[in-house]
Amino acid sequence: MAKEFKGNHRLAYIQQQVDEAFRAYDVAINESNYQRCANALIALRKASKNGVTEMDILAHVKAINVRAYGVSFFKQLAASARYLEKKPLDLPA
Repeated sequence: MAKEFKGNHRLAYIQQQVDEAFRAYDVAINESNYQRCANALIALRKASKNGVTEMDILAHVKAINVRAYGVSFFKQLAASARYLEKKPLDLPA
């Protein structure tokens, strides 16, 4: 994951951020979900025309936390990427 993500984040930091998001959205913490998350984030970053990174998207997903409204983690990844593509946010990492 760390090699593929844009930026100089250590794997342990990325995993901590993903784990926090998984817990917030009640996603099982396992290798399959890590791989699914990494693949989705990398694809969304590559599709960005404005330089939105994987960690930008993850920070937005964590900050907005709409699970209570029935939005799944993986759907929110795409929604956050679309939102950030139009309106970048200055979110804490």
